[in-house]
Amino acid sequence: FMGEYSNGGRLAYFPAAFLLKTPLASLLLMGGAIFTAVRRPKAWTLGETLFLIPLLLLLATSLNSKINIGLRHILLAYPILFILMGRIFKESFFAGKYGPKAAMAFVLLLAAETLAAAPDYLAFFNRAAGGPAAGIKYLSDSNIDWGQDLKGLGKFLEKEEGAEVLLSYFGTSPALAYGVRAQGLPTVWEYPKSGHLNSAEPKKEYCAISVTNLQGTYFMDHQIYGWLLQKTPAAKIGGSIYVYDVTEDLESQRKFLEIYERTGEREKALRAAARLRKLGGLATVLPVSVR
Repeated sequence: FMGEYSNGGRLAYFPAAFLLKTPLASLLLMGGAIFTAVRRPKAWTLGETLFLIPLLLLLATSLNSKINIGLRHILLAYPILFILMGRIFKESFFAGKYGPKAAMAFVLLLAAETLAAAPDYLAFFNRAAGGPAAGIKYLSDSNIDWGQDLKGLGKFLEKEEGAEVLLSYFGTSPALAYGVRAQGLPTVWEYPKSGHLNSAEPKKEYCAISVTNLQGTYFMDHQIYGWLLQKTPAAKIGGSIYVYDVTEDLESQRKFLEIYERTGEREKALRAAARLRKLGGLATVLPVSVR
């Protein structure tokens, strides 16, 4: 959350996630509803209070939650808020001379935000937050990445004929089912585990990594892939998988060797050493596992 790691919950987590991932049109309407309720207290009746009670209960439980892994845990707030806004606005904001035009303006703004995000809705962040591209700075897990873009990665690689890929995927789907034959990098889980090895001299080699893994969210070493955050991705698949061209990237190839050495994956470490040798960047003294 906001670049920090914690095993517990944060009071600011759900309010921040709500503000970052709710469309601006909806936030403006909510602000207008609050303003109207304060300025015209008569607009507030017993009916509105009955809707407010479950909303406050949801807010109280979410603020005390120790599980901060996604806005999805408070999705129930949205229908309650929309019904509450409709009741407040029905005889005020949208009832006047310019009411229908104002309503249409908000509908068009919301439609524009929705279409701009299509079809990658899970990775949506509003424009005030910097849009989907900025999401990686704020939140993780199901706020951006639930393994939804493996199919998109398969289509990307299909266009990149002859390209090979190193993959750290946050999800449970087998990559091969989507045409992704990859050499595996450490991930949170991998089923089934890939034993595939890329060639020592690939025509083109990519490193594809899910955002949650790129952030190091569930790794003991949160910086396991940290060096990649300083590089510009060759592509972003649906906002949840970042693809880096590592064909001639000595730094990345050295990092891969170090990672495989730490995880004890000898064959993959040997392959990484072979890549470094071909690129002229192999260290004079090899790690024990690849001598």
